[in-house]
Amino acid sequence: MDKFEINIDKHQIRKKPPKGDRIFGRISNRVAKNKEVLSIEEIIYEVGEHYKAFTRANMCNNTRNDNSFEKQIFLVLDFDEHPNYEKFKEKCQKYGLNYTFTYRSLRWSKENPKFRAVFVLDDWIKDSRIADAVNRLLLIMFDDTDGNDLKADQKCKELSRMFLGGKKVIEAFPENRISIRGVCYAFHEYLREKKRDNYGARLKTVAKDLNVAIINNKLAIYEAAQANAMQIDLERVEDGNIVMFLPKNNKKIINHKNKTGKNNTEASTLRTITINKETLMEMCLLFKEFTEETRDLEHDEKFILATNLRFIKGGKTWFFEALPEHHSKWKSDWKYNVDNDYMPSGCNKGCPYAEQCGSSTIYSKCGSKIRKLSNLDTYLPLANCQEQLKTCLREAVDAEDDNIYVIKAQTALGKTEAYCNIIQESPDKQFIIAVPTCKLQAEVVQRLKYKGIECTQTESVYETIKKLDLPDLEEMVKKLYENGYGRFVVKQIRTYKNENYNKLTKYQCQELDHLTGKKQGLETSRCIVTTHAYFQMMNMDTLKDYEIIIDEDFLITLFKRNWSLSLGDVKKIIEKNMLSSNDREKLKLILEMEDQETKQISFTKPNICKLEKLYKRADEISGPLPMLLESSCVVMDRVHEEIMFCKKIELPPRKMIILSASVNEKLYEDVPGGGERVRFWNVPDAKYKGHVIQYTAHTMSRKCIKTAGTEKVQEKVKEIAGDVPVISFKMIDTDLDIHFGKTEGFDNLKGKDIAIVGTPHNRPALYKLLGEALGYNTAGNITNHRVERNNYEFRIMTFADKSMRNLQLFLIETELEQAIGRARVLREDCTVYVFSNYPCKQAELNMEPYLDITVEEETEDEEEIKE
Repeated sequence: MDKFEINIDKHQIRKKPPKGDRIFGRISNRVAKNKEVLSIEEIIYEVGEHYKAFTRANMCNNTRNDNSFEKQIFLVLDFDEHPNYEKFKEKCQKYGLNYTFTYRSLRWSKENPKFRAVFVLDDWIKDSRIADAVNRLLLIMFDDTDGNDLKADQKCKELSRMFLGGKKVIEAFPENRISIRGVCYAFHEYLREKKRDNYGARLKTVAKDLNVAIINNKLAIYEAAQANAMQIDLERVEDGNIVMFLPKNNKKIINHKNKTGKNNTEASTLRTITINKETLMEMCLLFKEFTEETRDLEHDEKFILATNLRFIKGGKTWFFEALPEHHSKWKSDWKYNVDNDYMPSGCNKGCPYAEQCGSSTIYSKCGSKIRKLSNLDTYLPLANCQEQLKTCLREAVDAEDDNIYVIKAQTALGKTEAYCNIIQESPDKQFIIAVPTCKLQAEVVQRLKYKGIECTQTESVYETIKKLDLPDLEEMVKKLYENGYGRFVVKQIRTYKNENYNKLTKYQCQELDHLTGKKQGLETSRCIVTTHAYFQMMNMDTLKDYEIIIDEDFLITLFKRNWSLSLGDVKKIIEKNMLSSNDREKLKLILEMEDQETKQISFTKPNICKLEKLYKRADEISGPLPMLLESSCVVMDRVHEEIMFCKKIELPPRKMIILSASVNEKLYEDVPGGGERVRFWNVPDAKYKGHVIQYTAHTMSRKCIKTAGTEKVQEKVKEIAGDVPVISFKMIDTDLDIHFGKTEGFDNLKGKDIAIVGTPHNRPALYKLLGEALGYNTAGNITNHRVERNNYEFRIMTFADKSMRNLQLFLIETELEQAIGRARVLREDCTVYVFSNYPCKQAELNMEPYLDITVEEETEDEEEIKE
């Protein structure tokens, strides 16, 4: 509820004292010395019903004279001589003057129905010159010297004017406000109509009387947004959002024009926006109401629409099609707005949805690169979110079925602690915990052991070898896994040990013996902690009694299991007869595919004998041929001169519980093995303790960064964010082991200010490959679309097909949100600076350009994001 400071009498005055009576002086002194802070409802009652005198302006120094003027928010008209209430209402409606309340004067009678009208401005006037001008303009409009049917008291000009209270409120509209712009606009319309043949001369007289300049045939009183673009050699008076130009040094400057003869405001340079009418109705509730005629809008609301719609293609037609009446008046108004180059009016000037919408103007909302669909974000207290997470997890663990329980919960909400507690509280159950990285695997093991839970940690051959300081063996094992010959790793480790026995330390020999020895016996373990990669190789038949909890999004791991072969290697495989004739024919068909074309494939899966033969010829090509033979989907990428392929993506027919901040319900329903088995729970978000500040002016794709220059980008990031850790593409040299494609499971940036640089686009071929594996329509190409996602609307290069679009945007936002989560911004008072045009959750958006770059592409022909 709005509160207003007002000079108001402490006592009631029920009868107007005779002229010259000393009681006026006593009332004046009381009013000048007494200030109260009241709601508009209280003011209406105290003045209109409770007989209390007041001043329209606030006075300082406990005195009531024009030299004591402090500020003013009330405009008052006194109809004492020729009161005609119906004529007053008609005039106010005609010129869009929304009064807040009217009341009967103390000397009101049926024969002489004297009354006063009080208007409330939308902001305080603190400059007496502007207050004087606005008071007088309103008085001029209600000085009908040509008739005796309506006339306001023209003596009420002094700023310190006091008005006695009344005996009864006639009408009250507590929410009504009027703007200085509205008064000026109404005045010019009134003068044009009343003094049609002598408008110019009369305007000069008024301007001289008020000591206000004239610019382009109107009084030089502007909103700041207009005035700031005007380079005019006049004395400038600024008061909040209002600027008034005065004749410099009180010279007689009657009509000033810019050197060009045109109004040099920003409006003349605004581009016309093209937008669908239905889309605009969805974006703007005020326009929707106006178009559907669900209510008759107020004058100020129509003015907002008119000044904004003139910059939208088709806007004028839409406006007059929906206008219920007064077409001739609004046609004149429209022309006046165009002739005087009116800027789009602010939504806060009368739109009832301004606070809910959060946009400054309808024009900016339609034209902005990114807009928030609603400012009414709802967040729960952190403790409530944690409690809901525990409830969901407990219900999933207790369920006796084979469903897939997907629980979406914010990064740093406490997912790891929650499932560790569940394990501790469930001694009769066995658990498999699968995490994305070996580092996180070790941390979970330590946490479980601290709680007294015995657990088995699965071993990664490659990670163990990395710790032995044997770079040649490490490189060999890495290559075997990458090329699809993981089956031969143990055999090659034995060979390596035998060939290098005299060079190895005792510890290295023991570790290599351990790696090549008998596999771990997992069946009797109370709790198995493994990685996503190892989990996919586990024999679930021997572990059927285990509850499976997957920490972080399992689909991301499945999506990363894709490989590629150069077209040159494919041709070599055919030429060298490395496969059967049937498989070679299939490869020939693949080579005939169009760029970005996808296909389901089915090769003869190699047995151990065939694999041995391929392994002996592995040096003849450089790619993972065994993985191609086991794959079911392929895509042609002629830009990179290679094919990409992947195995069938499916979820095991076992009950699983998946915990992640980035899971997508539709993807889990679409992946084979998901469907009706998916039970999706979305734990509500808590408000970040820290801050995410996002700079969205540039795409920050790899191509954009290369165009701007990587060094310049790094310099600008440091200038804005400071010397903070940076997570970005591999092409950006940072001191971190974290980059896009490798952001999960790191906790070393907790509580630190960090920067995220880049929009992690993947090549279109990857999206199409994954889309083919999910059964989507992959025929379309990536084009420019305006999309709605996560309470934002923005433009991005994406697919028209909704399923393909969901897949692409999911992969982008997952990388960004995972990177942001490294700082644990939910719990820590730190700041994450994001440089990307893909809007992130709870981000404070800054859309101002920060790089000297003119041409940017959102798609890019570079390596896909891979760990």
